[in-house]
Amino acid sequence: MPKGFIVYPTYKIENNKAYVYLFGRLENGESFHTINYFRPYFYIRSDDLEKAKKLAKFDTEKTGFKNFSGEDATKIILDIPKSVPEIKKLFTDNSIICYEADIRFAYRFLIDNDLKGCVNIEGKYEKGEFVDRVYTEPEITPAEYLPELSIASIDIETNIKATKIFSIAIYSKEFKKVLIVKDGKDAFKNAETFNSEKEMLFRFKEIILEKDFDIITGWNVIDFDFKIIKEKFSENKIDFILGRVPWECKLRLSDSFFKDSDADIPGRTILDGLHLAKVSFIKLEDYKLNTAAKTILGEEKLITGEGRWQDIEKYYKEDPQHLINYNLKDAQLAYDIVTKSKMIELTIKRTMLTRMQLDRVDASIASFDSLYLKELQKIKVVAPTANVIDSDERIKGGYVREPLPGIYDNIIVLDFKSLYPSIMRTFNIDPLDYVHEKDAKKYKKEELVKAPNGAYFKNHDGILPKLIQELWKQRDIAKKEKDQLRSNAIKILMNSLFGVLANPACRFYSIDIGNAITHFGQQLIKMTAEKISERGYEVIYGDSVTKDTEIILQNSSGEIEFKKIGELFTKC
Repeated sequence: MPKGFIVYPTYKIENNKAYVYLFGRLENGESFHTINYFRPYFYIRSDDLEKAKKLAKFDTEKTGFKNFSGEDATKIILDIPKSVPEIKKLFTDNSIICYEADIRFAYRFLIDNDLKGCVNIEGKYEKGEFVDRVYTEPEITPAEYLPELSIASIDIETNIKATKIFSIAIYSKEFKKVLIVKDGKDAFKNAETFNSEKEMLFRFKEIILEKDFDIITGWNVIDFDFKIIKEKFSENKIDFILGRVPWECKLRLSDSFFKDSDADIPGRTILDGLHLAKVSFIKLEDYKLNTAAKTILGEEKLITGEGRWQDIEKYYKEDPQHLINYNLKDAQLAYDIVTKSKMIELTIKRTMLTRMQLDRVDASIASFDSLYLKELQKIKVVAPTANVIDSDERIKGGYVREPLPGIYDNIIVLDFKSLYPSIMRTFNIDPLDYVHEKDAKKYKKEELVKAPNGAYFKNHDGILPKLIQELWKQRDIAKKEKDQLRSNAIKILMNSLFGVLANPACRFYSIDIGNAITHFGQQLIKMTAEKISERGYEVIYGDSVTKDTEIILQNSSGEIEFKKIGELFTKC
């Protein structure tokens, strides 16, 4: 049974039926495309079913699922995904609450089958037009292995106004070429020459389809390179089809500081090196290619400085080989940055944790949903449909102790290990186990945990604490195995959990839940500082808002009693 890695999930409608399409790379090096029939669905309260039947046509299934209030839920099954928001609006307008009606169709398939990147594929296949294997209705189950994906970096060179493409560089492990519009009489090293821009673009398309890359990268590759290439495809009346199915590729360009542009190349993934560096928490003086190359590789571009645009035009006319070398070097630098720094490997490991596709691993709310919804499914509980809350009320922040200015000797910094995840795990800060104050009287005192802000949670191990505990265990294993990338991927995910619950866009957003975490954090910092002071140490600073929650102190006698402080932290 071959193993594979999902690079791109999507779906297609045929004869009013929905089919989930998964594209990726098999362990043996071949590319694959799976096709599985799947029906979209969501839930309503069973008590609303008769009312719902008068409003729309649908199939139903009794599943034994309940909502957070313990009410029975019925599955509403439709034929195509676009019907879900239509029926949901109709129901909502008639006061019927819908559950899980916002989950992306392909991701619903992944969640239901517990697929996180790596899969086993069992079934018959045929040779595809754009991929090596096309499986129809295979059995797909979870697998574990480290995939080796095919990666290519592209870079274009244009005139100063970007109205003309001089050349396109494509750099991968197996292919290193520059396509250049130039008189073909002269032979250039590492280049193919073309008489027109149109011929060059046709050849670019041919190479992308023929080499069948999983990931295409570059530096600012979506906002510049692909933007210009798409415009030139349109000008030259060439279908912008570069994926693993004959569908037009799309770009979604964004000028927003809060939203990055993205490219939709069906069957492949575009990972911009600039964006990857930021979401991989690689700190640079600035995020220009030359800065990243100097910092990470110890190399530089062949042409630098403010006047490089004029140099590029000059070399194109007078010394095409120099331009070719420069173009190919830029593509190589972007390739080497994302591979040698292991940014792409980190991205793959984050996918294997959360099932988010490669270009969405930094979508923290979706990642949380992916994990939490699967756990709810196991205990037959349905989640609310996400509904962005517009509120001026915000989560209370962390605690900052007023610092004592001065010059000190014998300083010690004490760091809480992952304070907010620890709080969530210890005190069962969990959306499903949150108890409204009005309902708290229904429970015995020992059945509840009361947070410093007055929020109540059931006193047992809930879903989120169990997830955190499992992540903690996996991170400890990764550390022992010296798998720093997996350890970092888990750390990134764990550190995002509080931010998700404190985000009004999260389906589980609650001021009480968010404030329970920060109030516990404040309480623990203050309590620890008081206990340390009682032992004769002078606390000169403390906070619970930095990346590492810490207390800074000195001992008045100049002697640091590490053992006693350690015992104190254990008790706290």
